[in-house]
Amino acid sequence: MPSEKELQDECKAAGINCEGKVADLIQRLQDYRNQELSSSPSHANLRKEEMLVTQSTVGDAEIMEREVQAGSKIPRDKNTQDLPMVGGDILGGHSRSQGLAGLAERIRILEARSVLKDQRLSMLKERDLMLDQEISLLQDTVSTLKLAGEAYRQVRQRFVSTFIRDKLGCAKQSDHDLINEVHGLAHGGDAVVDALLYEGIGAREDTYAFEDLYGIHPSDIKRIWDPETIEILNLHATVRASKEKTGTDQFYKKFAEFIRELKWSSFNSNYLLADPTDRVHIAYLSLRKCQIYQESA
Repeated sequence: MPSEKELQDECKAAGINCEGKVADLIQRLQDYRNQELSSSPSHANLRKEEMLVTQSTVGDAEIMEREVQAGSKIPRDKNTQDLPMVGGDILGGHSRSQGLAGLAERIRILEARSVLKDQRLSMLKERDLMLDQEISLLQDTVSTLKLAGEAYRQVRQRFVSTFIRDKLGCAKQSDHDLINEVHGLAHGGDAVVDALLYEGIGAREDTYAFEDLYGIHPSDIKRIWDPETIEILNLHATVRASKEKTGTDQFYKKFAEFIRELKWSSFNSNYLLADPTDRVHIAYLSLRKCQIYQESA
């Protein structure tokens, strides 16, 4: 048996009261150890497992009792009256267990939930596709607005340069160059800016006029991003609208061929980077080589 001094030291180490008689010290240490054991995770887990086993046993017993009661009410025909029954089931016969019926119902519910999840997933995929299409449309619009903004910037530059030339009388050569350049732009084709005239509130409705000038519908301009195609469309519109000059029959014929090939390619803007045998590539180069205006008499 440990001495009083040893018990006092052990109580001090445990952080409990170390005063009193030997019997008191032993009782305190015993209480401390019991409390420490009951509060440990392993002990708690053990208690939980004991409770689960008890509940499971009781639950299984109750289920078996209900199944036996239900099975006793099932009429037994001549073919099964001599067969033993366990848990409401006829051994060697057809199962009439409520447990199996409940399992079938749970499977049906899970299958229904799976169908709903598949439908929701399909809806989310469709929504993602719509969002991707909307993003693509917005990107096309931004690209068009950037080009239109640059054209409008040149028009405003011409306004300021014209003011300097006409009112201040100190225009530089760069002002004269800008005025002449933008003047030609205002009187020539601009497919990107003109396509915007057919959008939004107050949009023009005479799309036939746009197609006569540029060869394509205004909405198709957003599908074209390469400057070479935009330039050739603007050139055709300039020639088509000119009062001073007349385009050659060859130019109009080659332009029509180019537009046809461009449409058949779904407006592929990489035709100049493609193989030289590409049909759009060939049509573009053929158009570029032909004479544009008729010679004046």
